[in-house]
Amino acid sequence: MKKIFLLLMVSVICTSSKRPIKELYFAGCANGYIGRVDYNSGEILWKKSAPAPEDCNDIEFTKKGVLYAYSDGARLVKESGEIIWDYKAPKGAELYTATTTKKGYMLAMCGKPLSIIVLLDKNGVVTKEIKFNTGSESIHGQLRQVIATDHDTFLVPVMSRGYLIEVNHLGKIVKKIKVGGNPFSVHKTNNKDEYMVSCGDDGKIVFVNLYDGMVRRQITNDDIVGDVKMLFVAELKMLKNGNILIANWNGHSVNKTEPLIFEIDSDNRVVSKMNNSGNISKISAFHLLD
Repeated sequence: MKKIFLLLMVSVICTSSKRPIKELYFAGCANGYIGRVDYNSGEILWKKSAPAPEDCNDIEFTKKGVLYAYSDGARLVKESGEIIWDYKAPKGAELYTATTTKKGYMLAMCGKPLSIIVLLDKNGVVTKEIKFNTGSESIHGQLRQVIATDHDTFLVPVMSRGYLIEVNHLGKIVKKIKVGGNPFSVHKTNNKDEYMVSCGDDGKIVFVNLYDGMVRRQITNDDIVGDVKMLFVAELKMLKNGNILIANWNGHSVNKTEPLIFEIDSDNRVVSKMNNSGNISKISAFHLLD
């Protein structure tokens, strides 16, 4: 009976896709827990409480366990509940990025007065801190999801300024690209030097060329083909087939009926979606399991 109830609580609608999505880990600011869900059936396969003030905006599955950021720090845990390591952010900082690198892990946090990128080895031991100035007067508005590039730099969407900045290992800003909105996440596309940036409440995705710093194109609600509206566009990922999976966070909207996550193809047609039916209320971050 419990299993049937969970299946009913999350409604998933899938249409044709070259590679159907199966499972994903999810986290969401103000959702109250992180977990793993079957995208097609809606069954919650695992969950862990993340009560306020644990503001979880990044999650990733690794060989050792589940890595997630929770504003006051970042943890690597096993689904059994065992904590492998738990990094505590400095007092007053807000940690929002927790991801893997070739050498270990990378965390990123908002700080006063500077933002901080922290590099850790494979055992979770800090090896380097990189401090930089985003230009944001608001600590909370500095950043959410930061990534490393193939050029040994870091891409930081500056949430309150509408910029994507590139930062080197010395903390120097080497490039600044205006994308608009309150950018949350940046991810590589399948094209050389191209990245896509989610622009939060602006309800759009902007594609930039990192080599020349130019905005190439964008996707707005007017471009979406299907009965879906982008609310706060949070994490996004381009799949191998060129489709884009989008976390559609509803925390700033009175509209709670839009899908929590949806997938569009190269023609911006909605090809799958996971609807909000009450069990999971908000998703701002996810990690897709192949």
